[in-house]
Amino acid sequence: MKLAIVIEGNQNSGKTTTIKHLISQQRGWAVRNMKKGFQAIFLDKNFKALKLHLYCLPASPSETGKTIGGLLPTRRPSAIIVAEQPGGKQYTNTFKFLEETDYTILKYSISEDKNNNPWSKFDNTDKFEKLDKRVNQIIDDIKDLLRSKIFNQTQTEAPVK
Repeated sequence: MKLAIVIEGNQNSGKTTTIKHLISQQRGWAVRNMKKGFQAIFLDKNFKALKLHLYCLPASPSETGKTIGGLLPTRRPSAIIVAEQPGGKQYTNTFKFLEETDYTILKYSISEDKNNNPWSKFDNTDKFEKLDKRVNQIIDDIKDLLRSKIFNQTQTEAPVK
């Protein structure tokens, strides 16, 4: 299974900040500058064997003007996290690439309204509360996806005699 986590939102909506917070929270120390490349995160801080190596693309393909295929290494990572802008130049290409290369996509959209929804735009008063809730949702969704894949795999295997 290949996994793509897509955080979509307008420019300056908090996409990169969300990715940075996810990496910082799940590995246990703060990220100063979010750069393209591999980052290891723990899916469970108490069980360090559950580690996920994510290839991070914090600047969206639409912002950089490059296709996602051009931003990823030649040997495609099994898990990526990417920021993307709806309606951006590369938006359609990003999703087409992910589907054609068989990534399972978890998509999260940051809205422009300011309300209590964790995926609405944050301000200084609710920034860390919303970021924490976003991270928890992403991690829970990854765990649920893994559980469902493992469960489905065990259901299709022949019984052991």
